[in-house]
Amino acid sequence: MDGIKSFKEIMFALKRKLFLILIVSLGAGVVSGLYTYYTVTPLYESSSQFLVNKKMVVDGQEKVVDVSELDIKSNLEVINTYNVIIKNPVILQDVVDKLDLTMTPEQLSTRLQVVNSDSSQVVTLIATDVNPERAAEIANTTIQIFKEKLPQLMQVDNISVLNEAKATSYPVSPNIEVNVAIAIALGAIVGIGLVLLFEFLDTTIRSKEDIERLDIEVIGTISSVVEKDRLPESFIESLEERGTVYATSTVK
Repeated sequence: MDGIKSFKEIMFALKRKLFLILIVSLGAGVVSGLYTYYTVTPLYESSSQFLVNKKMVVDGQEKVVDVSELDIKSNLEVINTYNVIIKNPVILQDVVDKLDLTMTPEQLSTRLQVVNSDSSQVVTLIATDVNPERAAEIANTTIQIFKEKLPQLMQVDNISVLNEAKATSYPVSPNIEVNVAIAIALGAIVGIGLVLLFEFLDTTIRSKEDIERLDIEVIGTISSVVEKDRLPESFIESLEERGTVYATSTVK
């Protein structure tokens, strides 16, 4: 039907095509779930934490610096420096060699994430891998090598490991439930869009209102004849025997 339809007609069209919308929505959810389960490789995360403490190496001896002597801004700058060093090839190359990884230090760097809260001296290293055990090994080995090389690089030895990484049994991605929910929602939107598109492009005339919307004057209507309105066959036959002319209507 040409022209913009009313809100009532749109709601009626959606109600009439509700089954189609449900089919498209559920179909999208099923396809998304199967694709995610069978084709997307799960990734596992494992994290380890270390503390930047107050010990420093001066003339080959450890010195404990009083907290009042430390500037908070300087501490944060040191931690930010550590965050850069720990993902540097000078550290990661040794990690690759020790674990015999089939990747370059640059590729390994993309699998590492260093996180620390504001005004906190605790740093968390998160490693991601398709193998949960290897993810834990990467996190622990990276911190271990970083701790060993730090005195040579910055003449300080103020790293203490708080907890070692452990393998997890649950992947962090993909999230099948979230993917399926998103696919169902998108499928519903696509289904509604298709129904509205077909409805607006439909030029079929179904009622008197459709004709009037085309600025055509309606001079009469023909009612449909249903089975219950039809005369009995016996009565029609009796009229024909008497020579009465009778026109039957098409039964709808």
